[in-house]
Amino acid sequence: MLTGTLGERVVGKLVSTIPTEERSNTITSLHMMEHFDTPLVGTYMSNRKNVPKFSQKNLGKSESDFTFRASGVMATRWHDSKVVHLLSNCHSDTICEVTRRQRNGEKKTVPCPTAIAFYNKTMGGVDRNDQMATVYEMDRKSTKWWKKVFFRLTMMAVTDAIRREQLYIMSINFQTEARSQ
Repeated sequence: MLTGTLGERVVGKLVSTIPTEERSNTITSLHMMEHFDTPLVGTYMSNRKNVPKFSQKNLGKSESDFTFRASGVMATRWHDSKVVHLLSNCHSDTICEVTRRQRNGEKKTVPCPTAIAFYNKTMGGVDRNDQMATVYEMDRKSTKWWKKVFFRLTMMAVTDAIRREQLYIMSINFQTEARSQ
C-alpha cells in the first residue's frame, strides 16, 4: 500500500483498479514514481516541493534537459511553446523527432524527448479536456471565485461535448469501413 499524502493515497487506490497496461499517464508526484511498481509517466509543476531541480536555468526552443534519481526515476524538461516538465519511471534520456505546426501553418520536425512524445501520444481525457479548454478559455475578470469556477466548468463541459462528438464520428467512420470490407 502506498503511503504519503492524502492525494497520493487516493490516486494510488484509484490507479490500483486500472489494468496495468493502461496506467501510463497519471497524476504525478516523485514519491508515487519511486514507490509504484508499474510504469508511470506524467507532467509536474516545477514550483512544487520535492521535485527534481535542473542545473541549467534557461532552455532554447526545442532543447531538453534530463536528470535522474537513484531510484531510476527520470525527470525531463523540454521547451516547446513553453517549458514542459515530465517524470517517468519507464523511459530513458533518448530523443526522437516530432512534427510541430509553426505559426505560419507549415510543419517542422524538431527533436523531442521520447518520454514527452509518448505522453503526448497517450494523453488521456482530463489532459485533453484541459488542453482544449485552455485554447478557448474566456478571460473573465471577477472578484467572485464562483464565477471563475462556473465559467471553467462550463468550458470543460463544452470541450467534453466536442470531444464526444469527435469520438462518435470516428466510431461511425470505423464501423462504415468495417462494413465495406
